[in-house]
Amino acid sequence: MVFSSPTFVCLFLPLTLALYFLLPRSSNNLVLVAASIVFYGWGDPVAAFALILPSIAMNSISAG
Repeated sequence: MVFSSPTFVCLFLPLTLALYFLLPRSSNNLVLVAASIVFYGWGDPVAAFALILPSIAMNSISAG
């Protein structure tokens, strides 16, 4: 997905912004993390599962 694609501009961005502003403030980070995973997974699902998800897991383990 490219930032200038109709899918991003007309579907992904409005949906992400709506969820971000409609859900409670405590879930904003979760919305953005989920949107990031979907965005990167849309372009290369292998990279999302092989690189991004393990990176998120390692960062959350080391931070917590």
